[in-house]
Amino acid sequence: DKSHQVSGCDIIFSIPSLNLNNIVVDEKCSSHYCDGKLKTFTLELSLIDKTNNIIDGWFLNEKNKTEYYMLMWLTTPYSKKEWYKVDYDSIQKIDFALVSKNRIFEYLKENGLTKDELRKGCEKIRSIDDKIATDIKGIDYTYSKQFAEKPINIKMCKDIYKKIAILEGNVVKQEK
Repeated sequence: DKSHQVSGCDIIFSIPSLNLNNIVVDEKCSSHYCDGKLKTFTLELSLIDKTNNIIDGWFLNEKNKTEYYMLMWLTTPYSKKEWYKVDYDSIQKIDFALVSKNRIFEYLKENGLTKDELRKGCEKIRSIDDKIATDIKGIDYTYSKQFAEKPINIKMCKDIYKKIAILEGNVVKQEK
């Protein structure tokens, strides 16, 4: 329902073979990048809300109940510009990574990006009104000034997510 979804809970499930019981999962799909070529995924760090306040994005928001992210990359016959045509029948393949939110934070911290450092990065980006680099291979900031909420994200390579995932793989559509 809507209240669960806004609190970072799209689904709750268990995988007994991985000792995961009733985990709270936020599903994230790169639906606008539907041609199968996307090699990254972004996590929202900061945004400007409707009352013009700068707030934590869903990744840094500590009120969210999210324990895991199910990150998904689509392959369809459509280009990035045709994302709006994607429907169930057009999906040819889904690459996925089930990644613990805590493990992502650990990985970032291992590379010098604590939650405080991420917030400082956002402050710097907003003060200079331009993105900054991290100097960490496969990790960078993005700044989307074209949107009203001007979100700042941390972008990480798909390979990193797959490396730190508790479960990763793909689902391929079977021809009938």
